[in-house]
Amino acid sequence: MEDEDKLQYIARNQDKLRAEYIKGIFDAVEKGMQEGNQIGKRVLLPSSHTGCRRYIIQNYHDGIAICRVYGPPDLFITFTCNPKWPEITSTILESQHPNDRPDIIVRIFQMKLQQLLDDICSGTIFGPILAILYSIEFQKRGLPHVHILVWVDKKGNEITAEIIDAWITSEIPDPTTDPLGYILVSEHMLHGPCGEKNLNCTCMKKGRCSKFYPKEFQEETTFTHTGFTVYRRRDTGIYIRRDNHNLDNRWVVPHNLELLKKYQAHINVEYVNKSRLLKYLCKYVNKGPDQANVIFERIKKGQDAPINDQTRDIDEIKEYLDCRYICEQDALWRLLGYEIHYHWPPVERLPVHLPLMNLIKIKKEAKLRDVISDPKNQKTMLTEWFVANKEYNDAKDLTYCEFPLRWRWDQSNKKWIKRRHGFKIGRLYYVHPTEGERFYLRMLLMIVKGATSYVDLRTYNGITYQTFKEACAARGLLNDDNEWYKTFQEATNWATASQLRNLFTTMLTYCDLKDETQFFEKNWTKMIDDIEKQLKLKYYPINYTPTEAELQDLLLQELEDIFCKNGQHIENYKLPRRSTQHVLDTTNRLIQEELNYDIKRLEEEANKLYLKLNKEQKEAFHTIIDSVINNKSQFYFITGHGGTGKTFLWNTIVSYLRAKKNSTNSCIIRGSIFITPKWTHCSFKI
Repeated sequence: MEDEDKLQYIARNQDKLRAEYIKGIFDAVEKGMQEGNQIGKRVLLPSSHTGCRRYIIQNYHDGIAICRVYGPPDLFITFTCNPKWPEITSTILESQHPNDRPDIIVRIFQMKLQQLLDDICSGTIFGPILAILYSIEFQKRGLPHVHILVWVDKKGNEITAEIIDAWITSEIPDPTTDPLGYILVSEHMLHGPCGEKNLNCTCMKKGRCSKFYPKEFQEETTFTHTGFTVYRRRDTGIYIRRDNHNLDNRWVVPHNLELLKKYQAHINVEYVNKSRLLKYLCKYVNKGPDQANVIFERIKKGQDAPINDQTRDIDEIKEYLDCRYICEQDALWRLLGYEIHYHWPPVERLPVHLPLMNLIKIKKEAKLRDVISDPKNQKTMLTEWFVANKEYNDAKDLTYCEFPLRWRWDQSNKKWIKRRHGFKIGRLYYVHPTEGERFYLRMLLMIVKGATSYVDLRTYNGITYQTFKEACAARGLLNDDNEWYKTFQEATNWATASQLRNLFTTMLTYCDLKDETQFFEKNWTKMIDDIEKQLKLKYYPINYTPTEAELQDLLLQELEDIFCKNGQHIENYKLPRRSTQHVLDTTNRLIQEELNYDIKRLEEEANKLYLKLNKEQKEAFHTIIDSVINNKSQFYFITGHGGTGKTFLWNTIVSYLRAKKNSTNSCIIRGSIFITPKWTHCSFKI
């Protein structure tokens, strides 16, 4: 209800709030228009709304801005709430489960999280900290967990294997010398058993563990060329007994023993070694809420995103509302005013706009002459940067992007004020190369210091140029495709390999590259991260290393597909030709997995499972099976506490349908969002 109330407020006020360029308002007044409702476009879901698409994207780019200043993060920590904490169990009634009191879970976890952040920032665990970023998520069963990125102040020193061993361990403590550590690792930091020991484990895919357990024994901590850390896992002979199997150091999840003992919960700590991983970590931390439940219905019915009947625009509010699942813990977290996302140092988002092309919000009943006569409507962070450079000599030694380091923005008075303490990291909003002059304006703002006007930006060596592009050329920024190299390099800091491939094809199509072959040769390795990963997963557990020729062939295949979708052909450009016909396995893995089962075995299993159903389970079984067999479109929701038989009923239904080779469009989703006996996160990579 909390989230929906905010959305309802935004939706009800769509007609009252509008947005327009200030230049457009001047033009409207000249044409005789007077009322605010005669111009502009409606304001859709803003980035300030927690959890929406713009909110997630902006936080992702803020994380990348921190990486631009401090480099890649050093540590990736996942901390999960433990419902057995005494602070929780001592405050609920005897007949209650922890999930019956989400208010207690939320308050306790928030206090534990703040204490964990204090411990990390104090420098007592990992040393001095430069920056930190975290994002809260909520499991469908209600338990919150947090993903944390930590930048350590290395003071110019290398992080060695010895330092990592002091921070992170992947070994079982000796029960004779450290019984508490032994018990905690057994309860919280042990994976599996899976693989041959348990083929039905949720981590199993195609008969192997998707988390790559068990690991190999390792005498010393080392690094792979792809940036992953291989932790020390010695064969000490110590093991933990679980499900009639002995699990040794190969099954231990990396952790910090000091933090594990203090917080007594799952707290996975990983060291990040390569900068190429940072954008995926930031994207994972800010991936946003699960949004799978409604997509199935749209695909089945062939529907597109919701459209506003009056404006024919995509209704972002309804689209967000349809795709968002908020559990009670998530709602309480927001009601109590706790941070869903946090990063330090803070990031100042700086707009980039051409003269009189800044967007302003106007009310429906506003008089346009009053709007253009208000000087505040023409003031932006960019225009006031020009003013500050005119008035203060000590402001002229900073670029627009560097300005928030020493100056703060006063939103109420629309002016820059010199800081007395603290700082912010500046980040210019991304501008696509196809936007023309605005793209070149952004390029100048990244390097020019002390500019006092747009004209000053276009002036170089005493010559004022007519366009920002000409000014960039005069500064040597456009020689030999230099601007495109810089643009592509900047994008590699935050864009995924798929996004980089699309940007590459856009540049070849619209940006008039002088040497397409050289541009490809210098940048092709930045567009293959996901391709390389798919190949390694395809051949796992074999330690397969693809050749450069194979990776380049597969990349060219992907680029050819993008060109074809845009009505072009790759042969129209001076790119290398594929040497061989390497083809990625494009088979739908999920469908193949679900169709690959033993009918005879499932018939026997279905009969055995059915005989064990209780009365209520049998009633649900017959109701659902009847709907499937008679092709009735129905929706059933089964919920209950853990251990009440939801999974058992699900297995019975699915075993029966598969044994009958029932070919339907049915999709069964459990109360905790199961599509198969796997989490939605694993199946759909969300």
